[in-house]
Amino acid sequence: TGSSSVYMSAFDAQPPKPPRKGVASWSKQQVAEWLTGIGNVYARYSAGFIGNGIDGVELIMDGSLADEELVEFGVASAVHRKRILKEIGKLRK
Repeated sequence: TGSSSVYMSAFDAQPPKPPRKGVASWSKQQVAEWLTGIGNVYARYSAGFIGNGIDGVELIMDGSLADEELVEFGVASAVHRKRILKEIGKLRK
C-alpha cells in the first residue's frame, strides 16, 4: 500500500507553482513589474515601492511590509492594500 499511496499522491498533487526562489534577487524595477502583474490598476503604486527602495528581499521579508507601509507608499484603497498583502504572502510561500 505504501507505493500505491505515493502513486495516488502524484495524481492528487497540486500543479507546480511558478518558481519563487528568484524573488529575493528581484530589483526595485522587477518589484514594480510584479505589482503591475497583479493588475494594471496596481501599476500606479510602483513609484511608491521604488521610492522606498522595495526590492525582492524587502518585499518578502517577514514584517517588512504591512498595511501602514502601504499607506505610506500611496496605496489609499483598503481593498488594494489587502490584495497586495495577499499577493506578497503568496510570494513568501
